[in-house]
Amino acid sequence: MDWRLSADGRKLQQGNLPVPDLPPRASAQLTVPVKPFVPKAGAEYFLELSFRLSQDKLWAKRGHEIAWDQFRLPTPPR
Repeated sequence: MDWRLSADGRKLQQGNLPVPDLPPRASAQLTVPVKPFVPKAGAEYFLELSFRLSQDKLWAKRGHEIAWDQFRLPTPPR
């Protein structure tokens, strides 16, 4: 899993995490190691997650994105 923290479209932090091998419909809790930062008033912050294949499959090559999501993070009061 690759992750990226951005503010107003600018990358602030990024990294990757190993994902546990899970059977279909299973779930796991992961902690994204975002370093502490001071949010700026008026900026929009997003955490983006991308899940890619770690090895070739019959239907796709290693690195193929199989899932992604983007979460808007709470902003400080103005």
